[in-house]
Amino acid sequence: MDGSKYVLQVLQEPLREFVKEMETEQDCDMFVVEDGAPGHRSKLAKCARSEVDINSLMHPPKSPDLNPIEPLWYLFKN
Repeated sequence: MDGSKYVLQVLQEPLREFVKEMETEQDCDMFVVEDGAPGHRSKLAKCARSEVDINSLMHPPKSPDLNPIEPLWYLFKN
């Protein structure tokens, strides 16, 4: 999914509404954790997150501590 599709299908619709709902429910700012997918890193996505007021946290690529699927890839490869 490229940046424009990510913005249209995720950021501007369901994610924006979900984040705002959670912020209201929890009474605090929420952060969205995204990986290093090209659609997430695109300039268009960064601009859209700013426009819809979504706080984002990027995490290091291939970080097994933050990505529960990473240890499974090791098992599959062996």
